[in-house]
Amino acid sequence: MVALLALDGAGKPAAVLDLVRPPATVGDEDRSSAPPRPHAVLPLSESELMVSDAGRDHVLLYRLVTEAARPRLELLQGLALRTGTGPRHLGRAPGQSVVYVSNQNSSGVSVIERVGGDEGPCIVLRRSFSDAGLGRAVAVPSEIAVHPSGGACYLANRTDDSLSIFSIEAESSDLQPRGAVDVMGRNPRHFAIAPGGEWLVAASQDSDELTIFHIEDDGRRLVWTGQRVAVASPTVIAF
Repeated sequence: MVALLALDGAGKPAAVLDLVRPPATVGDEDRSSAPPRPHAVLPLSESELMVSDAGRDHVLLYRLVTEAARPRLELLQGLALRTGTGPRHLGRAPGQSVVYVSNQNSSGVSVIERVGGDEGPCIVLRRSFSDAGLGRAVAVPSEIAVHPSGGACYLANRTDDSLSIFSIEAESSDLQPRGAVDVMGRNPRHFAIAPGGEWLVAASQDSDELTIFHIEDDGRRLVWTGQRVAVASPTVIAF
């Protein structure tokens, strides 16, 4: 399910405003035989958000309806990705219409764009591509994020224990591979870029540690610092 929560004055969850189940059918694709598994939510604006459904291989665009007495979520459009893609996490540069989706089950990235139209906003698949990381094992992507400069994107690969680096083309927002680095840990479940864009911290869940990289070349290069911080089963980092 996807939940819409009200927050109190301290920013803590106070009430459930709406609870929606992702659709089984998108376009001509009926995937009711697979259970939904909404995995991540990415706000696009104050009134729109994107949801990745890893269970049914859908990416969904919702609108936050605030005109009614009780706010709710309205499904605007769904995009059916190839069966077996497993869309997991979502990343984009602030203010951009292109969203990058980590393909958990097929390795690599889907590039999706939110576009406007006569009948309202919709999302379209620009392309999907595979990425093997360092190629030491089948890559199982987890987190994906864009550098604050908007010029680079990173993808964490579990099993292969690597971080893939992509440059972002200025005009098209397409991704170009720039190689991969060893995460220096096991099972990089998540990572985060520190404020200022100078450091990347990876959460290596199975080796119980955070590993720290210096970001160089306008985000297009990651350099291992040799620094490790012991943390039991780290799964998410937030600044």
